[in-house]
Amino acid sequence: MKTILVSFLLTCAVAAALSAAPVLRLAHVGVARFVVDTSGRDQIERGWLNAQGGFERESIEAVLSTVTVPAGARNRFLVTREMAGAYRRLGPVAMANFIVDDAGEFFVLGARDYLPITISPASQAGAGRVPNLSTRGRVGPGLALIGGFVVLDQPRTVLVRVVGPGLAAFEVVSPAPDPSLTLFRGDEVHHRNDNWGDDASAAVMADAEAQVGAFPLEAGSKDAAYLATLPAGAYTVQASSSVVGEVLIEVYLLP
Repeated sequence: MKTILVSFLLTCAVAAALSAAPVLRLAHVGVARFVVDTSGRDQIERGWLNAQGGFERESIEAVLSTVTVPAGARNRFLVTREMAGAYRRLGPVAMANFIVDDAGEFFVLGARDYLPITISPASQAGAGRVPNLSTRGRVGPGLALIGGFVVLDQPRTVLVRVVGPGLAAFEVVSPAPDPSLTLFRGDEVHHRNDNWGDDASAAVMADAEAQVGAFPLEAGSKDAAYLATLPAGAYTVQASSSVVGEVLIEVYLLP
């Protein structure tokens, strides 16, 4: 399946810009750290590294016995090569608070490359928020539109929509007639929705749309949507359709 990738950020650092548009500058990134426990077994810690060098651990688990951790990879903050690339796609200075050398030292653990990550001497930690983001594209058999976003610091209430039929009101010529929404947290499916009215969150959807200023979805429409409080983590929204057409992916951060 061909995919079109778009990266989003829901809570981020905002640096001053010369243009009118805000520039995204990450204040936190998801990292891993390999440590040895008191019994001599390798453990992997996962969590968030901030622009001041602080680390907030989210989880810890034993490394699989089939994986050998190089001595040089222990007790260092690491980021996967794929995640480093995803963060950079957020904007030209998204990773300006951190240093990752794609062409330098790296460690292969399992099926992933891990790159050392350190704090930039010129790091800036002023925090800001991007309350809503959207992107429009074409979907159909074998063609999906995927948007990525990161929830930082703490759980956030987020409204995610994949609008197809609702675009007709805005004179879009060929909206997808019945798109579906799949939300991933990391590599795991977090939620799926086909028609927003069938979702468990549908009863409070209209209130959420009014809070964030989103145009309302028509009752009984085949647009897809999901409203939930999401824990910190990296998410991707996949919009798909069995019929070729245009869709709009929207991500709203509720107050």
